[in-house]
Amino acid sequence: MIIFSPNTDASLVSPELSPVFQRFYDALPDRPRATDYLEVGSLPCPKIAAIQRRYIQFNKKNYWVKYLTYDLDYEGSSLAWYDLDLPAPTLITINPSNGHAHLSYELDTPVHLGGHPSRKAIYYLLVIRQGYTQALQADTAYTGLLSKNPLSNHWEVQASDVVYDLFRLAEPLRSISWKELEKISLDQLEEKIKGSKIELPTQRDGVGFRQEYAERGRNCFCFEHARFYSYEIVKNCQTQSELEKKVKAHIDQLNTDFEERLPESEMRSTSRSITKWTWDKRDHFIQTSQKFSERQRQRAFKSHESRRNQSEEKIIEAIEKLKMEGKRVTKAAISRETSISREGISRYYSHLFKKV
Repeated sequence: MIIFSPNTDASLVSPELSPVFQRFYDALPDRPRATDYLEVGSLPCPKIAAIQRRYIQFNKKNYWVKYLTYDLDYEGSSLAWYDLDLPAPTLITINPSNGHAHLSYELDTPVHLGGHPSRKAIYYLLVIRQGYTQALQADTAYTGLLSKNPLSNHWEVQASDVVYDLFRLAEPLRSISWKELEKISLDQLEEKIKGSKIELPTQRDGVGFRQEYAERGRNCFCFEHARFYSYEIVKNCQTQSELEKKVKAHIDQLNTDFEERLPESEMRSTSRSITKWTWDKRDHFIQTSQKFSERQRQRAFKSHESRRNQSEEKIIEAIEKLKMEGKRVTKAAISRETSISREGISRYYSHLFKKV
């Protein structure tokens, strides 16, 4: 279900805020870069102040990717995902003056980039980013550092309370030869992907499953499309009836693309059939999702430990350097030397100053 962003003030960021926007606020870096005007640059600031700005840093640079964002510089771009039958973005932030938009997909488990990252997760991330960029005709030069702030009143915002794993987002990219790309080293992967053409249908005719299903007719189209949808959402459904209701609503939505709709009885029968099979296999889908997420969490933990150790080494080196130069050792001075925020130093590395 689509919901609209409230007029948000920093003082209103609380558990009462919509879960979509609360998760967004919680996932922001401690001191995200933010600005009201891109042409004058951006500066890091506490996030309680950063959310007042028009543009804000979503992800922790060189650390993790929690949101995949695409910059669409053409009118009506907020519906581009629907026209291509891609998954619904978690956040759609629209410029009301020209209709241009940023489409952001929230990942249930962030992809960590440093320390001991998951090569498979980064591999999926690179392919998905390039594939969706091509399909959506998004700005290929967009770096993703700063995005339109969905908590700013300056933009029109639409949101869906959905999060995705990489497998779900990769579903429309089945034409990619995974085995061929897996043979390439990670260092060469991004360059190769940029130079390749990732095939995605340009019309709403079966993205998310093989093209031949769409060609067999509307019955097969709805069945195949809805079953893939059920595999994704079953882990979040508490009862079989809840799953069936959502699958039925999905099939109803698919039917809007046909001049002659499927009969109501056939839609009910299809949703019931899909629901029964998927619900019987619910444990399998949950376990598969949990195993993948657990692998990502383990990688994230190793990455965090590695980065923390590297940061401690930087701070110790900076302390020694300041001592040798006869300068006063302060957290502000260390922050300037290491580019680690004072807030981060105070929170995680205060113990290094006890002997200073």
